[in-house]
Amino acid sequence: AEYMGVAQVIGVAPGQFIAIVALTQLSESFQHANLRLWFGRVGERLWVSPRFRRLHHSIGIGHEASGRSSARGHNFGVLLPWWDVLFGTANFEQRYDPTGIRDQLEQSRDYGRGFWSQQWLGLKRLAPCTLR
Repeated sequence: AEYMGVAQVIGVAPGQFIAIVALTQLSESFQHANLRLWFGRVGERLWVSPRFRRLHHSIGIGHEASGRSSARGHNFGVLLPWWDVLFGTANFEQRYDPTGIRDQLEQSRDYGRGFWSQQWLGLKRLAPCTLR
């Protein structure tokens, strides 16, 4: 609702606002898809691809990274990689590292296999916390 107010202040019509929101949500879902897809040398610098976003979620590279040049991670951009380029956090390496949560790989912690099992596991873990 607050975004709609900002949109009206800057002159975006309600119908256009709905279209913009739908397109950005579709793009974000696509960027988070588990695809080995990149948009080429130029395209990667214009729009966030699944490969670009995957590096952000990569174990030990993405938001876990450390060191002076990492700025505590890479590829934070949601739609446009321009902010990462501006702040020096863009990583355009063409690589496809494992993604996820470190203890899932190192300690074999079960996070469920597939969408529905992950949702069920989340509810099972949430229940004890809410019953305290």
